[in-house]
Amino acid sequence: MKKWLFYQPETDTKAKVMLIYHRQPTQEEIQEVGLPYIETENYHEPEQKFGKTGLPYVNPQTGEYFVEYVDRPLSTEEEREKRISDLEILVMELSLEG
Repeated sequence: MKKWLFYQPETDTKAKVMLIYHRQPTQEEIQEVGLPYIETENYHEPEQKFGKTGLPYVNPQTGEYFVEYVDRPLSTEEEREKRISDLEILVMELSLEG
């Protein structure tokens, strides 16, 4: 399904997606947004990754869509999962020593 990705250029080949239309925007909406855009059928939601946030980008020259993942603070639930995982690893290491 076609998407309209409005973006803010960062370099000649990299631009951060600021707004996504899931239907064709009207000329009035395009003017109101005031950003360049590309049309793509290659859009997908960023994956959920532990401790990461997916930021959508496009290459304005080629129209290529891509996602960059950056570190973010862990949520309370993720912090809990990490502690449990760390403890499970510690228990496993201790049992192998004994």
